[in-house]
Amino acid sequence: ASPPRGTPRWRPRPAPGAARGRPAIGITSFTEDDKTVSFVTPYRGLKPEDIKVHFNEESRILTVQAEGHNEQASPHSFYSSNFAYRRSYRLPNNVDVTSGSAEFAEDGGAFRISFDKVLPEPEPEP
Repeated sequence: ASPPRGTPRWRPRPAPGAARGRPAIGITSFTEDDKTVSFVTPYRGLKPEDIKVHFNEESRILTVQAEGHNEQASPHSFYSSNFAYRRSYRLPNNVDVTSGSAEFAEDGGAFRISFDKVLPEPEPEP
């Protein structure tokens, strides 16, 4: 049996490094229902200023990228790492590109970008 309409067909996996307390970004899931299109990226250890979103109206390509640096110190060791993430998505033609919104859940949840769909106009009756 297939999942209900609008739910992802897979569950996002924990991001590599998430179990070790490092900044980590999981697999982006795409959901679509009758009114909206959404991209959801699970994250851990990121701040809003680490994430940049760019949209090219001509090609309808949405690009999400994150860059940052992490350091952890303990009495016996020191850990330092840089990370970079970049993904691009082509938006469907039935999406209103001026309706984009982004949410950043600072409680360790996810970064969500949503767009409204353009509803087809009803055909006039003869």
